[in-house]
Order: sequence, then C-alpha cells, then structure tokens
Amino acid sequence: MNNFNICKFIPNPRTDDVINTINFVYETAPHSLPQNKLDVMYKVHIVIDGKGELYFAGTQYTLKAGDIFFTFPSTPYTLISGENLKYIYIGYIGLRANKIMEALKINRFNCVFYGFEEVTEFLPRYFQKIRDKNAKMLSESALLYIFSIIAEREETEEEKNVGFGIAAQIKKYIELNYQDAELSLEKISAHFGYNKNYIANAFKKAANISVGKYIMSIRIQNACALADSNISSVKDIAYLCGFSDPLYFSKSFKKYIGKSPKEFMKSLKIQNKQ
Repeated sequence: MNNFNICKFIPNPRTDDVINTINFVYETAPHSLPQNKLDVMYKVHIVIDGKGELYFAGTQYTLKAGDIFFTFPSTPYTLISGENLKYIYIGYIGLRANKIMEALKINRFNCVFYGFEEVTEFLPRYFQKIRDKNAKMLSESALLYIFSIIAEREETEEEKNVGFGIAAQIKKYIELNYQDAELSLEKISAHFGYNKNYIANAFKKAANISVGKYIMSIRIQNACALADSNISSVKDIAYLCGFSDPLYFSKSFKKYIGKSPKEFMKSLKIQNKQ
C-alpha cells in the first residue's frame, strides 16, 4: 500500500431506508488532491497515520492518527498533508445514514471526532479483506462500526452534561426558526424562560459551539441547499435564510464556505453538467 491508492467501488441497489456505500478508499497520497474539493456524497475519513490540516466551513482542524472527520455533499473542503498523512474513507448516501448522522449530531459544524486510536489497526486489516463478493457487506459494516463508536462516546458525554436536555430543545428551536432575522440568544432565552448566560453556557457545553455560531451554521447550511435548487437570486437566498442584509450574508457565506454565493452556485452548475 505504498505510494499508490487503492479504491474499491461497491455496486448498489438504490432504495430509501438503507445505507448505500459508494466506495472504500485507502488514500496514501493526499498531497495530490485539489484544494476546495467538492463531493457529491457523504464521506467519513479515518486518519490511519501521520498528520494533516483540514479546512472546512470556515474552520481549521489539526488531524492525527485516530481522528475521524466527515465531509458533505456540495460543501468544499481542503485537506493538506503534513507528516506522511494516510487515511481511509468511505463514501455513502442513504436515508438511514442521514438519520444516524442526525441522531449523532454529525453536521457541517460538528464534523471532526478526535482520539479513536483503536481504528488505526482494525480498519486497514478490514480493508484488506474486501473482495467483490463481500465489498458491500464489509464497507457497510465498517461504516456502521464507526457510527457506533461515535455513538458510544456521545452517550457518555450526554450523561455528564446536565444541560443537554435544554440544549437539544434550543437546537430544535433554532432549526425551526432560523429564517427569523431577529433570532438571537436574547430571544431564545426569553422563549425558554432562562437567563441568557445559563442558555449560552449549557448550549456551548452540550453542542461544543456557541448559540450565535450555531444559528449562523444552520443559516449557511440552508443557504447551500437553496443555492443547489432553482433559486438563483443571492438576495432571495439571504432573506429566506434569516439575513436582513444581503451583503452581510455574502461575506458570512464566503467566510464559512470559502466561496461567495455566486461562485458557489457557479461551481454547482459546472459539477452538475459533468
């Protein structure tokens, strides 16, 4: 497995409530990958060796062996190899996968999970066992295993977090009301009847992100979805996602995504033609 990549493509019957794995790749030369890579499927990446830097949704993450990170359709990212970076990734789609990710709070702004060193020995051996007849079963079971170890850790963290219940309610409230241009920490605090400092601390502890940044992340996430639809007006997308100022929306979008809304829509059109 030195100096070349090995890719196993998995044929899939496309049905609704399933996980469809698309490929299972051992990436040994990430330094050759383009910047601002844009995928058409979900991918989970497991760092097997070395170090690297991930630039995704306006955030930089330092990666090492045992770290797991997710990338998402139509959301560009850049992965820079540091010291002998090697990783395995599984590409997948499917309604069941979406439900699992939602349950585990895996999203564009909660996409990196550190310290799963046990997978660095297990997964390469697992990968070597793949043959045409067992590719689908092995790739799906590997993906489910990764989800399971993340879930196990999440359950432990939830038990420690006394504010998790209210944080979950806040997330749901934000996701239902992100189009409200006046949505803020103060408005959320008034809605739930708690002091705003308690709301801010409980949410940050549970979600590992501030209320303000989560509001922004949901707005940008939905803006990406609208940009991939038939809506071509940046102004309309801004208003539909809770921004009262289209210029501020464009600046915020570029900060998180790395491209302006118009550049992003142009890249999607090019990709869809391919």
